[in-house]
Amino acid sequence: MARVVYPETKQQDVEEALHGINVKDPFRWLEEETDEREEWIIKQKEVTDEFLGGMRYEKDKLKERAKKVSSSVKYGTPRELPSFFAITRRRESEDQFILYTVAKHTAFADDDAFETLFDPHKLSGDGTAAMGSISFDRSGQRVAIGVSYSGSDWREVRIIDVKSRQEIDAPLKWVKFSSTSWLKDGSGFFYARYPEPSVDGEKMGTETNANESHRVCFHAIGTPQSDDVEVYFPTDPKYTTSATVSDCGAYVVFSSYQGTDTNNVEVARISELGLSESSKPSEVKIRASVHTVVDHFSSIYNYIGNNDTRMLFLTNNGASRSRIVEIDIQLPFNGSKIDQKEVLAELPGTDVIQSAAVVGKDSSHMLLSINHDVKNIAKHYEIDWTGSVASVNMVHEIEFEEPVCIDGMSGDITYQRVFFRYSTLTSPGKILSYDLENHTAQPFRIIPLEGVDASIFSSEQVFYPSNDGTMIPLFLIHARVGTGNSSTEESVGADGVVTRPVLLYGYGGFNISLSPFFAGSRLALLQTMAEASPTATATYAVANIRGGGEYGEKWHKAAVKEKKQQAFSDFIAAGEFLVQRKYTTPDRLAINGGSNGGLLVAACAIQRPDLFGCVICDVGVLDMLRFHKFTIGHAWTPDFGSPDVESEFKALLAYSPYHKVMEMDKGLPPMLLLTADHDDRVVPLHSFKFVAAAQSFVGKKFESSGPILLRVDLKAGHGAGKSVSKVVEEITEKFGFAIHHICH
Repeated sequence: MARVVYPETKQQDVEEALHGINVKDPFRWLEEETDEREEWIIKQKEVTDEFLGGMRYEKDKLKERAKKVSSSVKYGTPRELPSFFAITRRRESEDQFILYTVAKHTAFADDDAFETLFDPHKLSGDGTAAMGSISFDRSGQRVAIGVSYSGSDWREVRIIDVKSRQEIDAPLKWVKFSSTSWLKDGSGFFYARYPEPSVDGEKMGTETNANESHRVCFHAIGTPQSDDVEVYFPTDPKYTTSATVSDCGAYVVFSSYQGTDTNNVEVARISELGLSESSKPSEVKIRASVHTVVDHFSSIYNYIGNNDTRMLFLTNNGASRSRIVEIDIQLPFNGSKIDQKEVLAELPGTDVIQSAAVVGKDSSHMLLSINHDVKNIAKHYEIDWTGSVASVNMVHEIEFEEPVCIDGMSGDITYQRVFFRYSTLTSPGKILSYDLENHTAQPFRIIPLEGVDASIFSSEQVFYPSNDGTMIPLFLIHARVGTGNSSTEESVGADGVVTRPVLLYGYGGFNISLSPFFAGSRLALLQTMAEASPTATATYAVANIRGGGEYGEKWHKAAVKEKKQQAFSDFIAAGEFLVQRKYTTPDRLAINGGSNGGLLVAACAIQRPDLFGCVICDVGVLDMLRFHKFTIGHAWTPDFGSPDVESEFKALLAYSPYHKVMEMDKGLPPMLLLTADHDDRVVPLHSFKFVAAAQSFVGKKFESSGPILLRVDLKAGHGAGKSVSKVVEEITEKFGFAIHHICH
């Protein structure tokens, strides 16, 4: 294929002094939405379309597989309500999940008795309206559904009467980063929102201004949003907030979040907030009713249940891998310090408590999802509330057939049943119904695998040393077609030659663990790669690098702020391991990551362009000196560090992909950067500026450089809520780009 001819990109003489260092920013003009930028995007699209259209790979076969695995039937985690189960499902030819109810006595048989409650397809003719949060009141008579459009983080909350299937009240607007939590009597709910933005309609999600002044509001059923009461106000406009009504229904638990991994906790008696008064309660009265439980931002506290005034929280305060504590709130506090009593200590070994829920009648049971060497297990505890502090006793471990990722868990204090939805690296998995009294589980649904040959896949977990000797977990999924080589490294020929293509994926940030979850797109890629490879084999690798939450808060903190480079070093070490162990060679090794993972692969490509044969960067954070100025970017400073702090600025400048690519003295591997016009999480200007810099300072300068291309999706966002049709097109093009470059 001929060398790519890039569009000319204007450079401006923009330079500013930051902490005594002059920093150039020649493509800052791409931050602004102008006609000139739109023309530039169109020209980039023309170049990208021409290249992708001329690639040598089995496009039709990959697209057909991607379509089948993406459109095969999928389910959400069921929820039990007084007279029915609620469940989401997406079938072939449907772009989005639909919400159904099903009578309990028929639910375990098949899907024939499903009754549609809410179908987002009716809100958008192109399949870009999607459900987010779904919250039923306790009686099951009403449900509040967060709906997004074009992939934006903005939501409107629609309230549905379950019996009539009709909407009640007008949709609530300007909702973002929020769930809904109902009062016990179903008369209203708490939710979180921002002030009305400067844009509306289809433009919502394309703005870049900082999200500030998040607050909790209360909506009373039957009233307009203009009458909603603002009940919780964080002390800093950059904080985000949440509200959860306690299991007993008497209290509301408020939290403010400083970034994504620390929060405070405040509690109020709902009866003291004055929500039922004919006139709005004053801010003074509301603030007087809210009492502080945790006033520091050094750790995370998640409310998981209570027995009257005794509340249980999952926290990493004093336990890197988390523990459970009891706080007796005994309102009013009278300014006294709240005593925290340990209910369940940090687990032995390296196990991490990922989530916990108090369930069952009388709040007498607790379910834990535990990360055990990155693989998930579930344990059932019984709770005894009779002592001065709650005590727990493990009574059963829920068994799964193989290492799994628990994708969902649903239960509450009304019923003796808990639903688990889980998957594996090579299987979409099952939904189990677990009986708290008998400690038995039965399948509710077995989720089918379609579009690929399940018999050709196998998986394993290995560990490799990073640059400092720390052992890093690595999941490997292998595909072997026909008479292809065995999936293990021992099968490599005596001459040591290997031509297997490998795609390495990573994230490494924000305390997020990459458990062995199922992704049909991986298998579609793997089978197509194996068929295109001379060895008839292919491998997909997932590196559980530091910065994530695989081994708790210490693992996370080992790669944040000034230590962020450690995540990149761990990922580079994964690539070196795959080459040294002869799984592959650098020219057949592709890397992929999204969001924080997009930063990861871009930084690694710049630091080690010789190690990788192809780079796919999805919605990446790439300008590390200005990320905090756009939408919710300011919440990421606890992980990345702040450019306003000198020591953290220097660390950011040392790896910021946008800035470092302009200093390169050699070419880059082939790179495809993907973004979307409604991505208001990681705004597309990051990708625009990086592509402009990489093309101008590397692509046009070094003949050895691979193509550097930009793909901009329309009416799409950061990833959530993307329609199946858009997912299929994206899989086909981005993985086709990888196959083109590494399957030779």
